Amino acid sequence: MYPNRVIPHHTMFARLHQRLGETGSFKKLTNGNGRPRTVSTPDVEEQVLQELEDSPTKKKSVMMASDSFLLNLNNHLESNSYIGGHSPTQEDVLILKNIPLKLPSSVPNVIRWSLHMLSFSSQEIASFQASTNNISKLQCVYKRPFSKFTQDFKCVNALFEDIFQFENFVMSPSC
Repeated sequence: MYPNRVIPHHTMFARLHQRLGETGSFKKLTNGNGRPRTVSTPDVEEQVLQELEDSPTKKKSVMMASDSFLLNLNNHLESNSYIGGHSPTQEDVLILKNIPLKLPSSVPNVIRWSLHMLSFSSQEIASFQASTNNISKLQCVYKRPFSKFTQDFKCVNALFEDIFQFENFVMSPSC
C-alpha cells in the first residue's frame, strides 16, 4: 500500500492553508455564485450579525421577512381575518410594520390582510386593542415565545405612524 500511495500536489496544501486563514475552516465554501469567499466576507458577516444583535427592531424585521415566517403567517390568516381572530389588534399592527411591502405571490392571505390593514386610518389604528389573550396564536405563527414583543405594543402607535404615514401612503400596483 505505501509504495503505491498517491501524494497530493503541493498546491492542494497551499489552497487548504489559505482557506483556513480566510474562513477559519477547512470546508470549501462559496457564496452561491461559484466564487470562493474572500478574506473580507467573514468580517462583513460579523458586522451584520453584530448590527442585528445591537438593534432588536432590525432583528425582528429580518426574522419577520423570512419565507418561513410569511408561510406560517399565510397559513394562520387562511382561517383568520386578523392575527387575533375576528378584529384587528396591536399585534396586527406590530406584524404589519415588520413585513416587507413587496410580498411574494405565494402568500395570498398575507397580501389580502396587509392591503386591508393599510386601509385603516391612523386614528383607527390608535384605537386597536392590545390583546394579550391571543399570544398563543401568535406563538403558533412565530414558532417561538412572544413575550419580548408584547413589551413593544406600548410604542407601536407612534412608530407605526412614523414608519408608514398612512395619510400619505399609496401602495403601488406592483406590490
